[in-house]
Amino acid sequence: MAKPEPLPLCERVSCKSIIERSLNVIIFCLYLCLVSYRLNSLNNHGYIWLLAFLCELWFTFDWLLKLITWWNPVEHKTYPENLFP
Repeated sequence: MAKPEPLPLCERVSCKSIIERSLNVIIFCLYLCLVSYRLNSLNNHGYIWLLAFLCELWFTFDWLLKLITWWNPVEHKTYPENLFP
């Protein structure tokens, strides 16, 4: 006779929001526009402009890393009643 399947103790539930994703993509595009503007007009300005460009480049990279981690949010739903059958 086959053993019965054990009941799961937890489950991963996806909580995707189209509005949050679209806002994150828009903010990332604005960061890219700002970095490209700084890069295109870098020759006309001094070292302060270069420092601002490097800082904004770092913030854009940081936002991209955060965006990757925020892209697939999950919620863990636990079932403590399945612990002891």
